[in-house]
Amino acid sequence: MAEHHARHTDEHAEAHGHHGGGDPDPEIPVSTVAKILVALAVLGLVAAAVVWPLVHGFLRSNLRRQPEARIDLSRPTGPLLQAQPEIDLSAFRTRENVVLGSYGWVDESSGIARIPVGRAAELILEQGLELSSPPRAAPPTPSEEPQ
Repeated sequence: MAEHHARHTDEHAEAHGHHGGGDPDPEIPVSTVAKILVALAVLGLVAAAVVWPLVHGFLRSNLRRQPEARIDLSRPTGPLLQAQPEIDLSAFRTRENVVLGSYGWVDESSGIARIPVGRAAELILEQGLELSSPPRAAPPTPSEEPQ
């Protein structure tokens, strides 16, 4: 009985392309690969034939509804946070130059003062920099800025 079963299993394996050892035949017939490739190509062509008119019609109707847009790139679009940015920038630079070019107190109670940038450069050239402690400069307070 066992001999009959083993022979039947071998016949079944040979009939389905299996050879001894239980490993299937790793080769796929070229005709099968060709049929799969042809089927994929036909499927791709059918999909393109269905989708192309839809896309073409959508684009055509969308262009009819929307006139050609002309964008003015000379000024930014959207919410303008500054009504006159050029004037604002000029005023800001003027205030900064006044602060950078004048003497004043940063924190009078602590003895921290500011001096003009040009004078600071002269002092550094004359005396050098002391690197033992980090600088304690603070930005000017709104009360120090000229109006």
